[in-house]
Amino acid sequence: MNCWGRNCRHVLPWAVVSGVAAFALFYFCCRCYRKRNQRRISHTKQRNSPRNRSAYLGLQNQGSTCYLNSLLQCLFLAPNFTNIIFNHNSSSSRCYFTFPSQFRFGVRPGIMYELQKLFIKLQYGSTAPSTQAITVSLGISNVHQPQDVEEYFRHLVNKINEECREILQLFGLDMVHCIRCKSCEEKTILPSRILSLPLSIQQLHSRSTDAFSVKDGLDNFLKEKELTGDNKCYCDTCERKQDSSSLFYFEHLPKILVIILKRYEFYITGFRKLNDKVSIPCELTVPQRSGSEYNANECMYNLFAICHHYGGIRGGHYVAEIKSFEDDQWYQFNDAAVCKITEEENVSDTRISETAYLLMYHQQTADIAPFLEKNQLNYYLQNLINETLKLRENPIFWV
Repeated sequence: MNCWGRNCRHVLPWAVVSGVAAFALFYFCCRCYRKRNQRRISHTKQRNSPRNRSAYLGLQNQGSTCYLNSLLQCLFLAPNFTNIIFNHNSSSSRCYFTFPSQFRFGVRPGIMYELQKLFIKLQYGSTAPSTQAITVSLGISNVHQPQDVEEYFRHLVNKINEECREILQLFGLDMVHCIRCKSCEEKTILPSRILSLPLSIQQLHSRSTDAFSVKDGLDNFLKEKELTGDNKCYCDTCERKQDSSSLFYFEHLPKILVIILKRYEFYITGFRKLNDKVSIPCELTVPQRSGSEYNANECMYNLFAICHHYGGIRGGHYVAEIKSFEDDQWYQFNDAAVCKITEEENVSDTRISETAYLLMYHQQTADIAPFLEKNQLNYYLQNLINETLKLRENPIFWV
């Protein structure tokens, strides 16, 4: 025992010194590695730089996460969405400590906290941030696997809804499917809430142009259709299949209307992508009915975001075009590259595209609150901004 104790008194100080020296070496190596990598990344542009030609920052692509980058940019530039994220107090879910990013203690923060951090970097940062924390929160394990932007829009909104119920008031579209029996006039009412409205692009074409019209597609979706022959519906009152009529109508319209253009269809042995031209109006009139009232009230929407998909059924690339509420100019977001769109396209009332896939419209009657300034944010978010900007100066602790 005594011999072992004497050896410990000699060995322990050297072990402590060696541990401190190893940690210091690791710390400075990591700082040098981070700085060298930052010099190598060409897409980390300075915000508001004349060379960038844009007042906005892009997002780094982790592999094939262009679908997520395009979606997040569309949501970030929707002030009503961004203010919901910033007004949410997620400090209670932030009880964890990160030393290097490999070692985490406590409960991992939720999607709201990660969105707050990302949006703070987009609004107050100077370089294109990473979406690594968002992909982890969404359960994306393979960032090199292409995904569908509409699928992850629904996944993201549902994930946010677990922490903030207010989000459904922004995107929730209350739709009713009414099926009427032609024999007994019995009606079957099937209400549902959806986050995006799918429109087929191959049934109708505009008379004035060779492109499919979103307006015609919406009218066709809301038109009453006859169900006969093999499409007859079973009537509980008649206890047999009868000729019926099918009608969709909207009971409640969201502040932000998301439209999906159905560019994928099953053809013979598999799916294929439709590259038809689409005429996208910058102003869209959507009818709304309340209860059993047949007369519909019209609601006007303004286009503010388009997600384009370039490529085929097996893969491709997503790019977003977004109209800023700050200067009424259109910008193109291609991962970390951001540029202003030409003046000719900015003043056009209709946009023609063969690649448009997801559309976002903002309700005209809904108030568009400006982006909150730093002094308008709560104390928790101001501390988070200071912490985020401070961590940028010490990249080894960047989470």
